[in-house]
Amino acid sequence: NLSGTPKYTCVEKDINFNWEDGGPGNGINNDMFSARWTGYIKAPKTAEYVISTVTDDGFRFWLDDKLVMEDWSQHGPLAKTINVKLEKDKLYKIKYEYYEYGGGAVAILGWRTQGGNMIDNAVEVAKNSDCVLLFVGDYNRIETEGVDRDNLSLPTGQDQLIEKVAEVNKNIVVVLTTGSPVLMDKWVNKVNGIVEMWFAGSEGGNAIADVLLGNYNPSGKLPVTFPHRWEDCSAYSTYKAFPARTYYADDIYVGYRHFDKDNIEPLFPFGFGLSYTNFEYSNINTAKKGDSYEVTFDIKNPGKVKGEDVAQVYVSSMSTEIDKPVKELKGFSKVELNPGETKHVSVVLNKDSFAYYDERSASWKVDNGNYEISVGASSRDIKLKTVIEQR
Repeated sequence: NLSGTPKYTCVEKDINFNWEDGGPGNGINNDMFSARWTGYIKAPKTAEYVISTVTDDGFRFWLDDKLVMEDWSQHGPLAKTINVKLEKDKLYKIKYEYYEYGGGAVAILGWRTQGGNMIDNAVEVAKNSDCVLLFVGDYNRIETEGVDRDNLSLPTGQDQLIEKVAEVNKNIVVVLTTGSPVLMDKWVNKVNGIVEMWFAGSEGGNAIADVLLGNYNPSGKLPVTFPHRWEDCSAYSTYKAFPARTYYADDIYVGYRHFDKDNIEPLFPFGFGLSYTNFEYSNINTAKKGDSYEVTFDIKNPGKVKGEDVAQVYVSSMSTEIDKPVKELKGFSKVELNPGETKHVSVVLNKDSFAYYDERSASWKVDNGNYEISVGASSRDIKLKTVIEQR
């Protein structure tokens, strides 16, 4: 409760501290300490403002003696924001409390007008540009080990940035730096292209430049489903519903299995990914080899540039006796093709590819019967199908 006499007091220019694994010094321990800042803010103009904080661990923030933001718990770097209307030249009383339990120590408080000069400046530049590259996404104070995001939205006004720029320039490529899906229905149809670069390493800048300039043909496929809405996700109903617990109500229906089961249309399905060329699939065949099946098919690159595609092989049980996903990924092959080239692809499905865990016998089982084998460029872009009989 931050009671007692402070061990150290001072006047700070702002609240912008990242002590890493250390502490504030001045005789205060690296861990197990707390702090309170009090003061005022004065708005330069009457407008809607965004007040934001990043903390590791807990914080509480009061505006004019009203508690408006808090997360008084242990966690990694976590960002929170609120929107408030402030009047010009009026003094607003603030109080910001913080505690550090262990590990990293971060306490940051900031405020700005909604949109702000940065968005206004970006719009002005975009008006007179042939092409716009918008780099947006998350960062390690929002999405990292030990931190669960509150939602799937882009943080700190980035959706607004894309929409505002799209009003003045239609030739836009959005580059996403994220570690998980983000919602983009607000602007996905207002831009010409989207590149998901994830969290890149030290050569990420050179790599994305090669992709954007056409020096390298991107060939990645999404390892997760991108939804239209957060409510479409399997974890939505139980996410952060219980303090200090996670309840997995989705059972075996995680990711694309959930979207298939409930027939929900994703924004971008699992396994999706475009290229600077395209690919054609044909001639699927299966051959039984012992307890395994060899699935073969052809992929052709009819385009004008070299490219790679990741062919995905899904298995569907045609039996309705056991509750199973509509289909499950059981194999894949990444194929490199020159312009006009065709390759014969082989993917082997062993006996485990047809197995499920039987709760009654507490063991893995393979049922006899028919199974549909699907080959696709994504979980929703199935190119070829065939049926095999498991005995």
